[in-house]
Amino acid sequence: MSETGAAGWWPQVRAGLVALHLIAITLSALPSPEGGLNRKNWADDTVQAEFKAWAERFGMEKGEFEESLWEFANAYNDGYRKLLTPVRPYEKLVGSEQSWKMFIAPHRFPTRLEIGAREKDGEWAVLYTESSPTDTWRRDVLRLERLRSAIFRWGWPDYGTAWGKGCVALAALAFADLPDVSEVRCRFWKAKSPSPAEAASGDLPEGKWISPRVVRRSRNGEPLIAEREATVEVVKGAAAPGAGAPAILPVPTP
Repeated sequence: MSETGAAGWWPQVRAGLVALHLIAITLSALPSPEGGLNRKNWADDTVQAEFKAWAERFGMEKGEFEESLWEFANAYNDGYRKLLTPVRPYEKLVGSEQSWKMFIAPHRFPTRLEIGAREKDGEWAVLYTESSPTDTWRRDVLRLERLRSAIFRWGWPDYGTAWGKGCVALAALAFADLPDVSEVRCRFWKAKSPSPAEAASGDLPEGKWISPRVVRRSRNGEPLIAEREATVEVVKGAAAPGAGAPAILPVPTP
């Protein structure tokens, strides 16, 4: 084929391919509730606060609004999946999958990781508290960007299995660092983000401990297991039992 002939049809073909690519990635980027249709996560305080706010805007009861939204989101998601059926193979071919969705609201009830440890029949001592200037065991590891992303997810109900495995991994590090420790506890403090006035006065909002897991040292080579512990309720931003106690090992500055 002559160069003149190729020059005549290639621009039109190229424009068509570019147009198809734009259509495909636009469909992929459409808002989707995929990944968010989980009733356990909907029960989270942050999500419930959003439901309450939006129900008031629409003049509806919160429960009625939530049920209507659940039905609409499922119907929308079914249609969205059908719409993307011809697009999925192309996404995989060119690596343009939409791997995560944009944030839709501030997380007003965030979680804060705490790791504690104790010797046999001893009291719990805090090794690590997220964002603490004093409880800084393994902070260089726990503040890594990829691990921080995982820690955020572990605080949600839908990630219970992954959270158990994560606690086991953290406990293994603690057992390696602290030969006398017999148990490690991982848990999250969950409370509403304080207002500027509350933060300045120290009058912090009520909160609670959630998702506690306890790992006991294995003496005979058995795999470590993260056991569930009863949730301990704490009010008015009270610190964890043992918070402020000295860590069991010296923690180097990162």
